Amino acid sequence: MSNSSKNLVIDACVGRSMGKEETTYSTAINCREFLLAIRDHGHCIVITPEIRQEWEKHCKSETILEWKAEMVSRGKILPINPKDYQEVWDAIATTADNEGHERNMAKDFRLLKAALETDKTIISLDEKSRRSFANASKKAQEIREIVWVNPDRIEKEQPIAWLNNGAEFESDRILASFRIQD
Repeated sequence: MSNSSKNLVIDACVGRSMGKEETTYSTAINCREFLLAIRDHGHCIVITPEIRQEWEKHCKSETILEWKAEMVSRGKILPINPKDYQEVWDAIATTADNEGHERNMAKDFRLLKAALETDKTIISLDEKSRRSFANASKKAQEIREIVWVNPDRIEKEQPIAWLNNGAEFESDRILASFRIQD
């Protein structure tokens, strides 16, 4: 177990994708292994009222509910109420190509707010949002150093090795370093 745990903001899409032990679908396996590694290495998950609502809506499988119960019993849930970061949102919104794009970014802005208040780390499968926020980081300086890790990008990101090494800040994982075409 790691000596220092990190506070990780986990998108509901990761929890929803967690598969059972016998699953054969690669994304379900990758999310399961990643979430179990979070638990086993003592990392905490950050929950805001908005994130809790999203998890309650989308993460209903027995597998993820058991994992969440274990995290609660271990005291590894960090509830926070982040400020609104309106100035940050205003800068991000100017980078939207259209109204739909802005709506999508607004939906995931909850992850950024939570990350800004904790260890600046987001775990998500959503590459579209990652690209959008990487692009927005050119105007919204506050989000430039947010680490974004996709647990399903095993070859490119080696997410479990990163967790095993303490989920430390790595400059090639931050939004400002993300190559939009990646």
